[in-house]
Amino acid sequence: MVQNARNGIFIIKNAKKEKSFVEIFCGDGICQEIVCMEVGCPCAETKESCPIDCVKETKIPCAKEGEKVNRNPLLGPVDQKCCEGLVEVRESKSYSVCKKGQTVFLYYYNPEKDKDELGNIKCSKDGLEPIERQIPISENIIKDTIELLLKGKDNLTEEELSQGITTEFPLDGFELKSVNLKEDGTLILEFNDPLNKTVGGACRVNILWLQIEATAKQFPEVKNVKFLPETIFQP
Repeated sequence: MVQNARNGIFIIKNAKKEKSFVEIFCGDGICQEIVCMEVGCPCAETKESCPIDCVKETKIPCAKEGEKVNRNPLLGPVDQKCCEGLVEVRESKSYSVCKKGQTVFLYYYNPEKDKDELGNIKCSKDGLEPIERQIPISENIIKDTIELLLKGKDNLTEEELSQGITTEFPLDGFELKSVNLKEDGTLILEFNDPLNKTVGGACRVNILWLQIEATAKQFPEVKNVKFLPETIFQP
């Protein structure tokens, strides 16, 4: 009598006939933990012998609107995400809160798309490139969107940076102070620039101006954009 394995089946051979002793079903999606002891019964499976069937991944449920998600590994798992249509808003170093989101576009600059026939940079709106982002719905979506734009490169992914998309934002000390939308569609944006970071270089300041203007004009109620104080974005 000889015991042999062939095609996933253990066989007992003798001079007269072959008999199936144990069948191996690892990989069929069912963990065969309890099996019979007869000829032809499946081989018992464990997490060690057949992890593909016996080790099941625990699916983490998404967080609903208003729920917190942990972002501190010292407090527990940090794998949970917000449900579809919600945006994660960081409330502290340890957790975020899921809130309803809205799609907006942040206009950045790609110099490779802003060249003339001779390869010279035109410093024009041709180099503007919209980047889609989700932000929480709020009563002042224009203000929130522009403030997000001013965070500059902090918003860009490695893939976007590799495509040549860039910006000089953020600028030290430069911040949005107030937003005022007039009935005629004129949007007045007042900024603080204590370090004069928006002054110097006609090409440079024009690109910065165009980025903010285009980002503001994506909203249909905005027809024109005016900046205060008038000394900012000067060559």
